[in-house]
Amino acid sequence: MSDEKMRDDYAPTALESMHNYWKRDVRKTFWILTVVFVLATALFTAVYADDPWAGMELMNETFSELDEIYVHAGGSWSLWAEPDADGSAGGEDSAASRTDPEAGKGFDLGEFLSRFADGGEEGDASWRGAEVELDPVALFFHNLQACAVGMALGLIPFLFLPLLTLLSNAVVLGAVSGTMLGFGMEASWLIAGILPHGIFELPALLLSFALGFTLCRKLTARIFRRKNARPLKAIGYTLLMTCLFILPLLAVAAAIESWVTPDVMFSAMGG
Repeated sequence: MSDEKMRDDYAPTALESMHNYWKRDVRKTFWILTVVFVLATALFTAVYADDPWAGMELMNETFSELDEIYVHAGGSWSLWAEPDADGSAGGEDSAASRTDPEAGKGFDLGEFLSRFADGGEEGDASWRGAEVELDPVALFFHNLQACAVGMALGLIPFLFLPLLTLLSNAVVLGAVSGTMLGFGMEASWLIAGILPHGIFELPALLLSFALGFTLCRKLTARIFRRKNARPLKAIGYTLLMTCLFILPLLAVAAAIESWVTPDVMFSAMGG
């Protein structure tokens, strides 16, 4: 059989088809969304660095929904103020600090984070119950849920909703970064707190958004009767890329964020 005939009859493997799908349909979208994410994160970092108390409020609202990720030594906590003696978050005083700029002038984020990581100074009842560890399994499933939502929203044609999930993640990351910088954290501390796990987590998130965006585009094209859209194949490639790339990246990121990032961050802080 001639080489030309063999080439004509050759059927690409699933991995080769996935690679072609990445190069033809996803790669450009991935890099465009990466640029959008970086620019949006930088914008919101600047916004919340100028008004860190607003960022603190958003962080409280966000992290209060993630309680299952944290393994508490006991009690609850709030970013607004030091916990009370019973481990509960501050009450009226913390509310006042949100609206009174003078109330927040003495806030030292570095001291807060150091004492928070250590569970409080010995004999300091106000920090009782502040010791926290991350649960890597819960963290993995939380991040997987964010990726799954980004891809699932791509099944709704015309609206390109994965872009909204990308922007919402940029807002949260910008709020965290801007708040930390606004309260005087050094940029090196912030990088140490994000980079170790972020180099795995962020590509997984961005790939999921790109896959969701591509799904939406394929479904929309199919509705307009473009035969080469093939949305069912796109769904298959999306599931394959999720298993081969997104799941492993999220697993590594969760392990690093739980067991490595805190030590790297507090080492950068001189702790």
